[in-house]
Formats: sequence, C-alpha cells, structure tokens
Amino acid sequence: MQIELKILIAGFLFCGFVFGACQGAGEKTIDRYSEEELTELIVDISIARAAVAPLPHEKADSVRKIYYEQIAEIHAMDVSEINTILEELSKEPDRLRFHFQQAADSIRARN
Repeated sequence: MQIELKILIAGFLFCGFVFGACQGAGEKTIDRYSEEELTELIVDISIARAAVAPLPHEKADSVRKIYYEQIAEIHAMDVSEINTILEELSKEPDRLRFHFQQAADSIRARN
C-alpha cells in the first residue's frame, strides 16, 4: 500500500510537470501583455531608437543598450523579454503595424 501511494503521488507530480511545461510552451510572450502595454513599450523603444540615431554606430549601440535596460526596468521585464516581444510581433505584421501606428499617434499627441 505504501509503494502504491508513492507511485500515485509520483505520477501526479510527473503529470503536473508535463502539463505545466506544455502550457508554457504554447504561450507567446506578447500574449501576457495588453495591447496598451505593448503600444507603450513600442513608444519607449521608438523614442530610444530616435535618440540614438544621430550617434556614431559604436556609441549608439552602448547607449541603446542602456536605454533598453531602463525601458525593461520601467515595464518590469528583462531586456531579453523585450527582444522576444519584438521578434514575436515581427511574425505578425498586421499587429506590428497596428502597434507602430498607435505608438506614432501617441508620440504625436504628446508633442
């Protein structure tokens, strides 16, 4: 009886791990954020890119890295997560276009 109980518990734990892994694998990073949050992220990234555009290439890379770290901190995420979001959005051109348009409108409204 003791062994059967241990096997049953181990089986439940194993199923839980497998189910959890399957759940996480199908979820996109962009799906964890609202459309408004994604647009605000794109606003910040667009402003940072515009700020470093006139700089020489070597300096621009260093400054962009610092800006991305600050943006990540503001949005409570990692820089790698920002890169993943941009990669995932690039695979959905209509959604990417929508967020860039929303970001452009937001930036214009602030000026």
